[in-house]
Amino acid sequence: MLLNNLCGRCGRLHRDERGTISIVTLLVLLVFTMLLVMITNVGRHVDDKLKLQNAADAAAVSGGVILTRGLNGLAHTNHLLCEVFAITAFLREGHQRNAEQQVPDILQAWGLAGADLQAATFEPFPPLGRAIVNRVPLEQQAVTAFGNEQAAAAEQFLPIFEQILAEELIPQFQRTLIETVPSLAMATAGEAVRRHARPRNDVRTDRRRPTSQPGDTPLCILFRSNTQAIGQSTESHPLLRTLPAVDPSPTGSDFGAAGYDQEYFDEALQQRSELANNYLDRWNDQKLSLFDDDARMSRFGGLWRIATRGQLDRLLIQEYPLRNLPFQIRRMIDGTHPKKMREMQRKGRWRQVNGHLDRDYHFVAVVYRRYLEEMGPGLFENPLSKQSDAQAFAQVQIYLPESRYVRKNGQWFHDLPIRDRRSGQVTGYRRVIHADNWPSDWNLDSQNWTTRIMPASLPNLQQILAQSPGSLTASAANLRPGPFGSIPQTTLDDLITH
Repeated sequence: MLLNNLCGRCGRLHRDERGTISIVTLLVLLVFTMLLVMITNVGRHVDDKLKLQNAADAAAVSGGVILTRGLNGLAHTNHLLCEVFAITAFLREGHQRNAEQQVPDILQAWGLAGADLQAATFEPFPPLGRAIVNRVPLEQQAVTAFGNEQAAAAEQFLPIFEQILAEELIPQFQRTLIETVPSLAMATAGEAVRRHARPRNDVRTDRRRPTSQPGDTPLCILFRSNTQAIGQSTESHPLLRTLPAVDPSPTGSDFGAAGYDQEYFDEALQQRSELANNYLDRWNDQKLSLFDDDARMSRFGGLWRIATRGQLDRLLIQEYPLRNLPFQIRRMIDGTHPKKMREMQRKGRWRQVNGHLDRDYHFVAVVYRRYLEEMGPGLFENPLSKQSDAQAFAQVQIYLPESRYVRKNGQWFHDLPIRDRRSGQVTGYRRVIHADNWPSDWNLDSQNWTTRIMPASLPNLQQILAQSPGSLTASAANLRPGPFGSIPQTTLDDLITH
């Protein structure tokens, strides 16, 4: 009987389907929960990767902008130095008034000629003579007023410009600039990373555990193509510094250390002379418009130009033959001037050009941060977290852009006639393209240096990425680089996002 009852109950239990839905629902909820955690975890990793890469891009561009501003600052101060020479020569003549002293004799000769014309019997001559005689004192007044104006300006400003040249204030600023700009670039890149890739791991509230782990805050390092970080080597040596600029002055520390010293010196002398004379001509053309157009009898405009040119030659040749020289762009590895790069590329020497550009004008920004912790630890695991931390990188180039084509009168070009030298007849036409008038030669005359982000392609990219950041800065002692030193080049190429 008992056995029959037990068998009956087991049969009914087997046939009873009550509660089945609850068990299935529990299993489905468990699966959906795991799926939700997995999707959220993957989304967090994708979002973290994008933000970390954006931080690397922002760091590369920000650091590159600071470096280009350093080169533009050197070019600007090169022009400023030459303009100071021109203004000093102008004000010296305003103080000494050498040209003005020659004017009375010239105007006296005009007065005598006017008196002779007044006494002439030929009818048109007497009115001309009276006009000349009446004009002589007016021209003298104009010359005297101009001389008084420039003498007053010289009294106020000439000592300032003399001091700038005597104490080499502009070259001192340039030397400070090339030593401090790299550290500014590193600081700017770090700030860009801090704003774009803030610590990703949640702050813990458990008092028994720290609220954050070392390395949660992202860190950025700018590398050069030689695998050294910016600022890792000395910025005082002309061949090791980040900015490719050389002080050509024989009295400076670069002379004897940069190589090709005489070539740097000769080029700096030529550049200084050309720019200073150009600025002096522009200054004179603006100030002497009255004597070039209306008051030409005194010949004061020509006399002033001769006198100021003499003052400038004295400054350049006698007083400062070895000092106050404009900084020069660093030459290529074999000593070739970078302005010949286009010609070298056309002749097939592009490998040397690429090596030069990689060495001096390409940089890699690498961002490091502790790996992102998983949602559902134990359920999901990052296989790389055991041996490395999160890492992103981007490459930037600083360069001089080509001139941009522009329209003039609705046309992109115009036809310039070609004339025969002997007959002067038009023998054909030459098409001239309209373009921006900025200089594009690879030197420190141009103030148009700019930057761009580009695919990471440096030959030493794997060595750069495989370096431990802890060897470069103490704040990154616990950060571990990725396995870039051992992965194939094709795998690394797939990781480049640009």
